[in-house]
Amino acid sequence: MMIHRPPSQTQRLLFLWALMISLSSASHILSDEFRRSLPHQNAPDACSAIGLIQPWPVTGGVSACLAGQGVVQLQFQVTDPFRHLPFFTINLNDGNTSSLYSIQVASHAVTISNASGIVGPPAKMNDIHAASPWLPADLLDGEGSEVTMWVSFDKKNELLKFGFGYAMIENTIISVNASADTLRSIAVCSVSSATPSNYTTFLFPVVKTIPPVVLDSNSMTLEILSENTARVPGQLPPEAQSLFSAVAGNNIQLSNSDALAIDYCVKTPGCFLYEKLKEKSGEFGGGDANMVYVRVTIGPDMGDSPGSPYVMEIWPPGCHSPIHDHANSVAVIKVLYGDITSSWYNPLSLTGNSATLTPIKTATFQSGDITYITPDLWQTHQLKNEGDVTCVTIQSYQYLDSDYVHYETFDYISEDLSLHFFAPDSDFEYLDFIAQARAAYQARSAGTSTAASGLSAGAIAGITVGSVAAVVVLVVLVWRFRRGHGYQPT
Repeated sequence: MMIHRPPSQTQRLLFLWALMISLSSASHILSDEFRRSLPHQNAPDACSAIGLIQPWPVTGGVSACLAGQGVVQLQFQVTDPFRHLPFFTINLNDGNTSSLYSIQVASHAVTISNASGIVGPPAKMNDIHAASPWLPADLLDGEGSEVTMWVSFDKKNELLKFGFGYAMIENTIISVNASADTLRSIAVCSVSSATPSNYTTFLFPVVKTIPPVVLDSNSMTLEILSENTARVPGQLPPEAQSLFSAVAGNNIQLSNSDALAIDYCVKTPGCFLYEKLKEKSGEFGGGDANMVYVRVTIGPDMGDSPGSPYVMEIWPPGCHSPIHDHANSVAVIKVLYGDITSSWYNPLSLTGNSATLTPIKTATFQSGDITYITPDLWQTHQLKNEGDVTCVTIQSYQYLDSDYVHYETFDYISEDLSLHFFAPDSDFEYLDFIAQARAAYQARSAGTSTAASGLSAGAIAGITVGSVAAVVVLVVLVWRFRRGHGYQPT
């Protein structure tokens, strides 16, 4: 006879541990970045490098990864041979190298063709630039030393797109209808008459605007979902989700008294923040005195981010950063006090960034608002305080787990439009900084109170002395009057 024994405490704990590991793995997969790799069977080897910059192969092309949908992003060095090309061609081929679509890229026009001929009207770059000035008027002979172009194939919506810069709907140059069956047959992307330096592939096509705003899931509404104005943390890369969890809580805030103390120290000559801003003026080159802000690190550099993973940044009224990127890291940025305006740009080039000076998008964030950065979305921006009150933000950074380069600097452009390099440093450590700000503000408050008290005592003393003098004068006058004109008995 078999006797059934209940599971032991150890067995129960092992079962729960296995269940938690299973759920954690599933959550990691389901919540992964929308453009990053999802497990699927029989995937081409190239799919293991989804989202990573890879050198272009010496011969042939690259795998399209997922038949019928995805993005292939190409980077070109703009050298003399490239500049003098009449055009080059991006070929989308089936597994037998038969061309299904060809995209002819000339300086001032882009044309898409298939076996039957040209598909739709060519895109004229002068018209594209006039409508979207962040896109160049010349694709081959521009000022930039590097350019990024991309192809998106979308079997679900039966669209083929070509664009410039980051693979975003805002950067689309031409979009044509393409049958789902033909798009499913695309297996290889190759390039004729030019050689890319690097490429990146993504599993999912460019379909709609990806908003730069993150909301806690409890704040999401049906209207926000429908209008596509915000994302939830679960739609970010896992590393960004971790940063969101660290900084998004209600207790990560700046008290009103601390905000007033910081604002006072920024605006008061002789105070440590005022003097630090004077010292940092011109840090980024050029004559723009307002291109300055203060970095306050919160904790040490752990090695998994460019500089300290948490940085409080102090933005005086009218001040701004240069246009810069973030070392291909992810970031989550929360406004602690005041308002900050963010403008986002296409990738920076070593030289000739005049086209980059026009933002793709601009938005203003208020206290409590949160935005984010990934390597392929909103990576290049400029922050500016357009208000009259000092703004305070907390920035948090982390490299992707798949990043084995760990680029150490933020690249930025200055007034000469060429690329410069900034190693994320620290002006103050948070605990020392906030202690100084509080002490300076308390000393100011105490001085004001003492001055007010002294003035009050002086006024009272003045009133008292004046009153006594007036009484003395009055008595003397009465006495003299009575001597000269007083009553005398008969």
